[in-house]
Amino acid sequence: MTHPEIPGPIAGQLGARFGEPCAVGRLGGLSGAPVLRLQFPTSSAILKVNASTVERHVYQRLSGLFEAHGVRIPRLLAAGDDGGTPWLLIEDVPEPLPDTNRLADRQLLGILRRLHCIALDPALLPKDLYRPRWDAEMTDAAPSFFPTETRAELRERLARHRERVQPLFGEDRLLSGDPNPRNWAVRPSGELVLFDWERLTLGSPILDVAITVPGLGSRADFERTALAYWGALPAAELTARVDDLVSAKAWTVVEFLAELARQQGAVPPELAGLLE
Repeated sequence: MTHPEIPGPIAGQLGARFGEPCAVGRLGGLSGAPVLRLQFPTSSAILKVNASTVERHVYQRLSGLFEAHGVRIPRLLAAGDDGGTPWLLIEDVPEPLPDTNRLADRQLLGILRRLHCIALDPALLPKDLYRPRWDAEMTDAAPSFFPTETRAELRERLARHRERVQPLFGEDRLLSGDPNPRNWAVRPSGELVLFDWERLTLGSPILDVAITVPGLGSRADFERTALAYWGALPAAELTARVDDLVSAKAWTVVEFLAELARQQGAVPPELAGLLE
């Protein structure tokens, strides 16, 4: 097995156990670490080179617990750490989440609800757990991608969202950290599978639920999502949940833009279109 993004020791182990792949293709992602689809004669698998400590912990230590609670993740096929290069080989679930299931889908939100209800012993949490935050520096950085004349007003609006979202970071419910619609797939059996676990964290379920809303979302989208996750609510409580979801969605955008500003990067075209 030879591929420029597969270190030799990893290629040797995989070749000995699974044979030579017919094709190797790179998949997208924001982490920068190689994520490759290995196509074998009768099956395929996903190889994650330089897999994060958190994601390895999820697949190697928490997958059984998740499975017992009805939270489906790709099956772990093999794992190793060769020459300081940790890697995972996991089940390939190539069927993406259908467009019809991308907003307020009860099956998807039900899986998240089960995850959020897992009472995990703190000793089982990975050491390098992602910690969500929104500080004043992020509020100042995010508007730099917008026209100068709109930045002051935008900072004020973001500051209000920042104040509302702070208590959500202090809760201790188990979260995926990134259950956006692109991180779900469908097995042939119809089961939904959630992948990309680098941002496993603790916080309010509202953070996860907001991320499931495609794009920036409309208030009607957040209302539908709140009803699908929490069920019928009194009007005042529904309004409060929707307001929290809107602020949590604002946090996801601010976090992304602040990191781009730090790296002096450019907004990807797909997000630029959403911000127009």
